[in-house]
Amino acid sequence: MDPTTVSGFEEALAEARASLAEGGAPFGAALVREADGAVLATGRNRHYQDHDITAHAEIVTLRSAGMLPLAELAGTTMVTSAVPCFLCAGVIVHVGIPRVVVGMAGTEGMRVPSHDFLLSRGVEVVDLDCGEVMEFMAQFVAAHPDDWLEDLGSAVEGIDVLSVLDEGASS
Repeated sequence: MDPTTVSGFEEALAEARASLAEGGAPFGAALVREADGAVLATGRNRHYQDHDITAHAEIVTLRSAGMLPLAELAGTTMVTSAVPCFLCAGVIVHVGIPRVVVGMAGTEGMRVPSHDFLLSRGVEVVDLDCGEVMEFMAQFVAAHPDDWLEDLGSAVEGIDVLSVLDEGASS
C-alpha cells in the first residue's frame, strides 16, 4: 500500500517530524473516520516535551478528538507513524478502534510485542513499511538511546536497534 494514499498518514508523519524537531520521540498519529476519510484529530508524542509519561501520540490524538461516542470510534482508524506501544494499544482496544495503520510495525529482528496484542484483540494492523519512519526512529535512537529503552523497555533489550533500523531503511 502506498503511504501517500492513506488518509491521515501525511498528517501523522507531520506530527512525528514536529515531535522530533522539538526533541521528542518521533511518533505522530491521526484519527480518521472510515466513512469519508476525514481526519478527526491529530497529535504527536509529547512525553519528553511535557514530562508526561502518558502523552503518547495516540493518546494526545484521542484527547484532541474530544468525547467521541464509542459507536463513532468504532468507525475510525488510528493512523500512526509506528506500531503503538502497550499503553496506546490498550487504549485503542478499550475504546473499540478496529483498525490501526502504521508507518512501521517493526523490521526483521525487532517486532514490538504490542503488535501481537492488537491482533489478538481483533484489531486489524496494516503496516505501510515506510522508510522515512525508519529514518526517524534511527535518528531518535542514536540521539536518545536511554529514552528509547525507557519507552519500549524489554521489547528491545538485547537488540542492536540502530542496525535493525538501518537494515530496514535500506530495503
